[in-house]
Amino acid sequence: ENTINKDNNNSKKKNNLSNIPKYSGIEKGNSTGNSIDIKKIIIFFGAALVIFGIIIGLIFAVRLLKKKNDNGTATSENKPQVSITYDENSIDNSIAVQLSSEAGIDKITYIWDDGEPITENLDGKKAYEVKKDIPAGATKVIIEVTDLNGQTTTSEQIVSSSVTDDIQIKIALTGGEDENKLKITVDSETPIQYITYKWNDEEEKNVVSQNEEEFETVIDVKRGENQIFITAVDANNKTNTLKQMIFGVKQPVIEVTRDEERLYMKVTHDKGIKSIEYDVNGQIYTYDEKYSGYDPNQIEVEFSFVLNDGENTVIIKAISNEETIENGERKNTETTYRGKCTK
Repeated sequence: ENTINKDNNNSKKKNNLSNIPKYSGIEKGNSTGNSIDIKKIIIFFGAALVIFGIIIGLIFAVRLLKKKNDNGTATSENKPQVSITYDENSIDNSIAVQLSSEAGIDKITYIWDDGEPITENLDGKKAYEVKKDIPAGATKVIIEVTDLNGQTTTSEQIVSSSVTDDIQIKIALTGGEDENKLKITVDSETPIQYITYKWNDEEEKNVVSQNEEEFETVIDVKRGENQIFITAVDANNKTNTLKQMIFGVKQPVIEVTRDEERLYMKVTHDKGIKSIEYDVNGQIYTYDEKYSGYDPNQIEVEFSFVLNDGENTVIIKAISNEETIENGERKNTETTYRGKCTK
């Protein structure tokens, strides 16, 4: 009986196993199909993640590009702009250059034909205009503009210089009682039509010649340090230009008079008298800081001397407080007077 009871218990366990509920998708013979469905799901989510990553990357790239554009560093639209204007029929003999840059212009470089580059720093200017004279014999100019971001734009222009070495321009300062004068001399193989001149950026003035190969005129000199531009044009419209810095100064003025007994001397200068040296009949007198009544700001100094019987000689050297530059060195303006008289 004990054995029978044990078998009966096993039978009951088998019956209980047959009552296990069936779960969807785990039926016999369906294991392969379920594996394929899971792979599809994995592939779908993987593709979605890749697409999402690409979209995020594109958004980041667009924002970065926009930021670069805002800083003026990425697109060709923000490169510096250069324009060259040239009129081959003009006797002006120059080109006009216009520049602009959103980022600011660092420098401009000119190359005439195969010559050495000439660079001008512009310190970040947004816009710049300049006129450049065409060198004698030049046929082409290349202009390179670089902005503060290192971007460069290059432009070139074919030119034809009307400048000729056949026209020679010379200038010389000549002293005057009131102010210096400037003598302009022009020599040419072809008759001169006219010359033009101007000081600094002032209005240009014309002087018409008599259509001769040699031409000369005298003009007033501006006081102080000034630049003069002189252009001579011949009958064939060929030109030559001279540019030079001129120090317009005034020399001390010395006046000497006499009566029966005395010699009178007066020195004047509107910037003051620095020193005077008198040599009267070999006797030297000095007016400088050692003189008891010396005043460096005095604009007029007078002395008189008794004349000797017979011939009297006088040499006066006056030096003003005004400075000029000669041969690259600064010096004060001076005037020397030499004369003689008989009592």
